[in-house]
Amino acid sequence: MRLRCLLLLCGSAMLFPAVAAPPADRGLGRWSFNAPASTYESSPAPRESTRLWEAAGEQAGVPMVHFLHTTVSAQGQPGRTEFTAGYDGREYPVSGSSRYDRVALKLVNPSVVEQTFRLKDEVTVRATRTISADGNQMTIIATGTNPDGKKFRNVLVYKRVREKR
Repeated sequence: MRLRCLLLLCGSAMLFPAVAAPPADRGLGRWSFNAPASTYESSPAPRESTRLWEAAGEQAGVPMVHFLHTTVSAQGQPGRTEFTAGYDGREYPVSGSSRYDRVALKLVNPSVVEQTFRLKDEVTVRATRTISADGNQMTIIATGTNPDGKKFRNVLVYKRVREKR
């Protein structure tokens, strides 16, 4: 009887571990903007846009990610937005943006991350970042309100940049 209970307990622990490691984020890496495949309603599309997502260890058991977004606007102005955040739905500070000062991330599954951006106490952008099955395309669907009060829906397409060795 004890052996049966032990086997049942061990089998349950394998199926439902007490502390499960979160699934890996397939969006980690460097991504380059594909303007022709994208729809930009919030403002003129940037001339250039590169997004870099990197694992940043853990903080209090929460997996962290560092994000760096560099752009060249339609008018030729450089931009840089950056944050380090956990996938725990809590808010973390953002630097370099006039549209938001905090972000909350939720890793839905290895291919999907939900992002909520706030400026002060107002949600300004909600975005879902999805990685294609082959891992070579990232699509971000972002909705929000422009500074002038106009609602928008952007569909941003990025292709993975393979690092040369």
